[in-house]
Amino acid sequence: MKFALKKAKWGMVFVLFFLSGFLVGDLYKPKITKEIVNIIEQEAKNFALDPLLVQAIVLIESSGWEKAISVKGAKGMMQLMPETANQLAKELNISLVSDSLLDPKINIRLGCYYIHQLVRKFQGDMVAVLAGYNTGPFRVSQWLSEHQESSTFEIIEAKASPQTRIFVRRVLAYYKKLQRLYSE
Repeated sequence: MKFALKKAKWGMVFVLFFLSGFLVGDLYKPKITKEIVNIIEQEAKNFALDPLLVQAIVLIESSGWEKAISVKGAKGMMQLMPETANQLAKELNISLVSDSLLDPKINIRLGCYYIHQLVRKFQGDMVAVLAGYNTGPFRVSQWLSEHQESSTFEIIEAKASPQTRIFVRRVLAYYKKLQRLYSE
């Protein structure tokens, strides 16, 4: 009798675990609302960026969650570090208050401006732009100047942290996925 109860109990645990994978998978699928897509499209246009690239970054950085805050302190949909955001805000004459980075309009505007700066700095080299976005442009510039004989991708794969390498790969993969999706 005890064995049958234990077996039934473990069977139920397995079923719940199996079903939770489906439920949790649905809950945590990256999502961006139409309102956010509109903000992304407008800000991307303002800074001459592909809105699909910005969407890919938002999906990877925060899964489309407006109130995301990382353990390192990065905030909002585009996961901007407060120091970086403050500098960008000064350049755009935007006044930031305590939770401004959790406002999608402000966060996406600052994030798009930052990407725009990185695109100019790295002359459109998307791998360098994404690595710079994740780990900082100074570090990426240093790596590129030290290893001019290699491709940017090879340099990032050799020098960057696993987090940055994974970030670059995931954003590029999502970007391609979004391009295919929107071209259909």
